[in-house]
Amino acid sequence: MRYFEYLKSRAPFYLVSGIVFGVVVFLLIIAGRYNDYLVNKLDDMEKINVKKADVKKHSGEIDMLESYFRDNFRIDVTSRNADKFLFQAVDDLKTNLKNAKIVAKTYDQRSGKKELPVEIWAKMKSFEMIIDNTEYIESFRVPGYQIDSLTVSRDPQGEVILNVKGAFIMPFSGTDN
Repeated sequence: MRYFEYLKSRAPFYLVSGIVFGVVVFLLIIAGRYNDYLVNKLDDMEKINVKKADVKKHSGEIDMLESYFRDNFRIDVTSRNADKFLFQAVDDLKTNLKNAKIVAKTYDQRSGKKELPVEIWAKMKSFEMIIDNTEYIESFRVPGYQIDSLTVSRDPQGEVILNVKGAFIMPFSGTDN
């Protein structure tokens, strides 16, 4: 009987302390999860800061490239007219491949880019000339030249002919004039 009275007098204390203990454990679990969440968010913010620095670095490189084009080639890459790049590239081809026959067809606009199909026939004297001319054609960057086919053959007189079919490709915003 004495034991029952002891439990009866202490039961509210044990009940309250059990509830307090449960609430404290619950709050510790929540605080731990919140801490993990904050650590992850801090890591994400650090990654964003690193990427921000990379973006600044790359935008500086782009600015340098733009000024290089503007100063050395008198090309304003901020201009919205992509046609002049395409036609200037064809002129460069004609200037550097003097004995070549170069035919430019009508250009096509689709999916955010302009394409100017260009076919090149050039007489070659050596394998080295074929490699050099092909490297030159592939060296175009703005606009880029995409080679669709490259053929080396002999004409009836026995001369080696390099035939390159492809297109100059220039991305544009769709608001060109």
